[in-house]
Amino acid sequence: MEYKEAKVPIWWDMKSCPLPAEFDISEIKNNIELSLRRLNYTGTISISAYGNFDKITQEVVDELQFYGIEMIDIPSDGKDSVEKRMLVDVIDMGFDEANVTPNRMLISADEEFSDLLQQLKMRNYNILLAHPSTRPLQLSSSLVCAANTIWTFKSLLKGEVPL
Repeated sequence: MEYKEAKVPIWWDMKSCPLPAEFDISEIKNNIELSLRRLNYTGTISISAYGNFDKITQEVVDELQFYGIEMIDIPSDGKDSVEKRMLVDVIDMGFDEANVTPNRMLISADEEFSDLLQQLKMRNYNILLAHPSTRPLQLSSSLVCAANTIWTFKSLLKGEVPL
C-alpha cells in the first residue's frame, strides 16, 4: 500500500504541544486533514490526544471528542507518564493487524520519541512530525532526523504545508 493512500494515525502529546488558545476546536481535525491532503494523502486519519486533563477544562475535552479526537487522560502520577503511554500505544499498534499502516504521525516536542521513530523509519514507516517550534533550527535534531515530513504545530493546525 502506498503511503499516500494509507491511514494516518496521529498521536498528540498535549503536554509538550498544548492546544493554542487562538484555534477553533471545530477546525482542528479538518485542518490537519487539509495539511495532509495538500501532500496528496488520501487515507483516513485518526487523532489520539494524550495529556493530564486536570489542566484543561471539561468543556474543551468534550468539544475535542465531539469533533472526532480521541482523548486519553493521563493523571500526573509519574514522570513522563504521557510519553510512556504514547510509546506503548504506538508500539501496540504495530501488533494489531487490523490497523497495519505504513504511516505514523507524532505531534510532540519530546526527544524521548526519537529512538522509536528512528526504529520505525528504518523499518520503512513514513514518519510525520509536528513540533511546537516556529523555527526549524530550534527543532530537536534527533526528532528531525527521525521524520520524513515536518510541520510546525501551528502550521499543521492551520491546514498548511510542512516546512
